[in-house]
Amino acid sequence: MPPKKKVCVGKGQTLLSDFVKKKDDTDSQVAGPSAPSETDASEGERIDVQPQEETQEETQETKVGATRKFVQSWFSMFPWLSYSKEKELMFCTICQEDGVASNSFTVGCSNFRKSALADHVRTDDHKKALLTPVHVANEEKCQVIQMTNEEHAIAQAIRAVHWMVAEDLPLAKFPSMVSLMHEFKVEDVDKLNVSKTVSYASRKTAYEIVEVLADAVDAKADAELADSPVVTVLADETTDIAIKKRMGIYVRTVDKHMVPKTRFLTNRHLDSGTGQAMTTDILAEMKSRKVGTNKIVALGSDGAPAMTGKGKGVTGLLLRENPHMINVHCVAHRLALCTSQAAQDVPALQAYQETLTSLFYYFKASSCRVSALEKIQELLESPQLKMKEVHSVRWLSFYNALDTVFRSLDPLLTYLGHADRSKDPKAIGLKKKIVLQIATQKFVVLTHFLMDVIPVVTTLNQFFQKEDIDLPLVKVKVNLCLSDLEKMKTTPGQYQTLLSSDLTRDPISDKLLYKGHEVTGCRETDPSSAINSFIDNLIDSIKTRFPDTELLSAFGCLGMRPVSLFSGDALEQWGVEDLDKLLDHFGKEKKTMWQDDERIEHTSTSPPLVDSAVCRAEFRELKQTVISQGYPKDSFVSLWQLIAKFHRAAFPHLMKLAEIALVLPVHTADVERGFSAQNNILTAKRNRLLTETQNMLLKQKIEGEKERDDQYLFDIDILSCCPPVLGTSLPLGGGDRKVSESHSETVIKSRYKGS
Repeated sequence: MPPKKKVCVGKGQTLLSDFVKKKDDTDSQVAGPSAPSETDASEGERIDVQPQEETQEETQETKVGATRKFVQSWFSMFPWLSYSKEKELMFCTICQEDGVASNSFTVGCSNFRKSALADHVRTDDHKKALLTPVHVANEEKCQVIQMTNEEHAIAQAIRAVHWMVAEDLPLAKFPSMVSLMHEFKVEDVDKLNVSKTVSYASRKTAYEIVEVLADAVDAKADAELADSPVVTVLADETTDIAIKKRMGIYVRTVDKHMVPKTRFLTNRHLDSGTGQAMTTDILAEMKSRKVGTNKIVALGSDGAPAMTGKGKGVTGLLLRENPHMINVHCVAHRLALCTSQAAQDVPALQAYQETLTSLFYYFKASSCRVSALEKIQELLESPQLKMKEVHSVRWLSFYNALDTVFRSLDPLLTYLGHADRSKDPKAIGLKKKIVLQIATQKFVVLTHFLMDVIPVVTTLNQFFQKEDIDLPLVKVKVNLCLSDLEKMKTTPGQYQTLLSSDLTRDPISDKLLYKGHEVTGCRETDPSSAINSFIDNLIDSIKTRFPDTELLSAFGCLGMRPVSLFSGDALEQWGVEDLDKLLDHFGKEKKTMWQDDERIEHTSTSPPLVDSAVCRAEFRELKQTVISQGYPKDSFVSLWQLIAKFHRAAFPHLMKLAEIALVLPVHTADVERGFSAQNNILTAKRNRLLTETQNMLLKQKIEGEKERDDQYLFDIDILSCCPPVLGTSLPLGGGDRKVSESHSETVIKSRYKGS
């Protein structure tokens, strides 16, 4: 508050306020004493004149003469407030309900000033009453309601930055964003401009907001890692647009309620892609988050040698830290390898994929070709699709390219059947080559055959990419895929049946026609040999890469899916074999022997994680419990949430195995999605972003909360750092002038982190 002003009234002078007062009195009669005039003071006497702090509403409603009255708007500002009209007293319902010692608001307060209410909020009695659980929710509402205009301005800035990060916009656009908000008259955004020389609409402000939001994501991840009894790591490396090698690190955790979560931790710069370099970075990240290596029970990877190597690969180096750790090769990567390797031994399918690639580049090289094809698609009322490229690193790219060719095959053959208007001999020759590859019986037959086979594998691949895959269903889905593939060897699929009506022979010319287009016959006697070879190779590859003996499949016994179908000895024996596989690994002491660079032998030892004998007894009892209680078994997570809630003490060792099962990194699709987010941020125009900046943006983009309401802002505890007056010490040091910059940044971080 500014200091009191001393106004000296000389002889014959009149206060301007008195002049206005006298004029108002002539128009309306207001009871009560008037303000002192120059006649009330002796000559030369100094009269203290203080600025009025009451609002207009308070001035009009609270003062009748010299008596203050209760203001109804206080109810919305202080939800705990109650007022007795009979007694003309104010009360605090929280203090009354909690039975705190007698104070002015428990016996009744007649001091009708807003400052008296604000003073009561700061008393120890009121704060103590708020600590009781019944009042915690109400206090949160009070905080939201009492958000000041300055705090709301910060909230608007945070929402703007949150949206910019989600939409991959550079932070340098934040000043333009604020200007746009000004034009649209967004509420309270003008408070960001403190004065003509100080504004909090700069890039610096946006950067610090992102920094605080990233700290909030880190704090949440650290809390989940600390609470999780076991942790698994998902890691993969890539090369970004700036030709720098990076590694994305994710973790999977499980809380006491058996709810699994996957969290992005960091996107680190790698000096090299060796197993030693990646292991060093993984262990450094875990150490910085206070996660011991004994908690890391599994590593999820894409199956690259640098990851899975038992010597100096990441798996081998982590086994030195924890011999019980297991390596899980991503099931989606495995399935993609099954398809590609099955086609490698079939020359006809290798040639087919090369044709799809040639077709893509043929149209990519000329906009006129694309336009001509689109016109034909429109005339034939076919979907207007563009040719797709087959990417070796994208799991579904082959199916997308295949589906596009199948749906555009009729317009494509029509386009290729027309004479080329180009006078370029090279273009004419290229088109003739494409015609020779596509306008053939072999290409048409293989297209229809693959449209029956590839979707079966694609459906399994899409299941494998779900965020929280149900572990027992992995084996079920794989067996279902194998069954469908076996049927195709003897029973024609939907598209092969369709081919029999579309591919005909002209009775007069004896030409082979596909929907009226002439196609050349196969040089081979029958393309079915290539088809059967591909199916056989695919089945063998899937069986090899998804063996029934692997540890991942053994965890399915904890899902208890078919136990209701068994009784007696059959129920007693069900799941025992799979449980023995788990106990053979986790129920025994594990040792890892290795040599250092000087060829000195070392041995790492890890004690059993569970007691095998106790586990077997718990397993027998658990089967009976699940049947007698009628627990649903269609979801692994839901089942173990019920067991944790009602039977945790009865099955402590099985709970340990279930926790491991819930955090197993069945796939690394999350890491691949993180690389996609990285490529959206690190574009050609932003390839000089620092690793730290990119990391903060990724944390907010991938893990940032989706809510943008005021409660979200209070949850991350940013607005609690806002001072009452925006211009004095804004908690974000992003002004054009550095007003309390270092101090404000320290305040917001320290208060957020609870220090």
